[in-house]
Amino acid sequence: MDYRRSLIKKVEFVFMILCIVLVLNCRQVYGADDTQTITITKDGQSVDKFCNVKSYYILGSSNTGNYCCAAYVKRFYAALYNVMVSRVNTYAGPPVVSGEGKNVSLRQVSVPQPGDIMQNTAYSHVAIVKSVNGNEVTLIEQNWKWTSGGVVYTKVNRKIDIGSAYFYRLVINGKDVAPVKKASEPKDHQVWQISATGGINLRKSYSETSGIRTTIPYNTILNITQKKMVSGKAWGKTMYNGKNGWILLSNACYIWGKISAADKEPPVLSNVKVSRVTGNGYKITCKVKDNVGVARVQFPTWTSFDGQDDLVSDWAENPNCSGTINGDTVTFKVNRKEHNGEYGIYNTHIYAYDAAGNVVGAVVPTVEVGVASGLEDDFYAYICNKKSGRYITSSGNYPFVSKYKGNNKQMFRFVKQDDGYYTIESVNLKKALYVKKASDGYGSYVRFGKLKNSAAWHWRIYGREGAYVFRNKTSDEVIMLKLDKLSEGNRLRMNGQKNSNTFTFKIIQTNRRKK
Repeated sequence: MDYRRSLIKKVEFVFMILCIVLVLNCRQVYGADDTQTITITKDGQSVDKFCNVKSYYILGSSNTGNYCCAAYVKRFYAALYNVMVSRVNTYAGPPVVSGEGKNVSLRQVSVPQPGDIMQNTAYSHVAIVKSVNGNEVTLIEQNWKWTSGGVVYTKVNRKIDIGSAYFYRLVINGKDVAPVKKASEPKDHQVWQISATGGINLRKSYSETSGIRTTIPYNTILNITQKKMVSGKAWGKTMYNGKNGWILLSNACYIWGKISAADKEPPVLSNVKVSRVTGNGYKITCKVKDNVGVARVQFPTWTSFDGQDDLVSDWAENPNCSGTINGDTVTFKVNRKEHNGEYGIYNTHIYAYDAAGNVVGAVVPTVEVGVASGLEDDFYAYICNKKSGRYITSSGNYPFVSKYKGNNKQMFRFVKQDDGYYTIESVNLKKALYVKKASDGYGSYVRFGKLKNSAAWHWRIYGREGAYVFRNKTSDEVIMLKLDKLSEGNRLRMNGQKNSNTFTFKIIQTNRRKK
């Protein structure tokens, strides 16, 4: 008898130690912490996690969608068990579960365990049981919050009485799964759940015009093994009922998981060519190939004048900067009217993106847009400001505008130089137009000076008959009337093309010939 009593005492002691270890282990695993009040400061804020599945909050209403209370329950069961939960907090009754290739059900229990579903008696809120201590149940949840003084608050590890709610336990193939064990977030795939009520098409490729393999029903849980961005839309590669394909992820809800970037090979960009250069723009063609697929090819473009003020800010995604893809050939047209109507030097870069986000770039040789054609290499002409109707006149050191008189003071000789620029010399003064320190930029006066073989005396002429623009070789500014005034005697100075309506001139050639 003494031996049996001693054995019983030893068994009782071992059992007591096991219970202590079990309790400590549950506290460590299930995080039975004290209740804390948390301030919600931004949308998508994560306030708690259980079995590595995070709960999130937003500042505004979250009765439906990824931040509602039901979304966490769905995400939790999808992540840990690949089980779909439906009819949650929108139905006055127990939730429903389903799972592909499994016999799953929910069993209502009176004594909950970690991992069970909590449903309040009003059928308006659901959560997951995080820990149990006697009649006290600690929850992890979403969308349980309140606002005070304009600040949004929630509670982490909120506790309820065991008799104030219903509890449901997941049963898979006849076995209870509670108490739940920790789960590791997958690192080789992502878990998503179909959120479109009408289901979603599984397509052969990542294109809305690609063939349809099948339709995947609402609430289905899928593993996404590869993602691609195509024309600003996210696609995911998956398998459903033995069929591989691609789905639009905008019709699904992300659960958890990570995808390693398997494709690290950027596209190959070659054969960059510029053609059809006119007064209004030019055309670019290039070849782009990729081992998986080209998503888009962007052509950010800007003029040298005034920095990149005419560059589209979101050029990397903007469809107006996208080239037209036809096989492995990509084309893009640059239009002067989309760049403040400016003449001069244009800069274009090319960036080709593949579906995995890899990118390769190239620089297109600069293009000069709008150089005047049809002008002789050596001719005499009057220069009339189109807006004021007055003619550039020579007298003293500065040109000015005055009424037409048709004398030598208003006549100029244009001579084309080897660099394609013209010198413009006054017949009256035997001096030519130049800009002093034009490279210093905006606002320099146009002057007369003894003709020199220097950039300051060289002028590029843009436009066409009846509307010409004069740019000095030393800067990106063009000739205009001082302060944009049309008055008699007003001088000429340099300014930006888009800042004035007085920078266009008529070149009226005469029959006078060099003596």
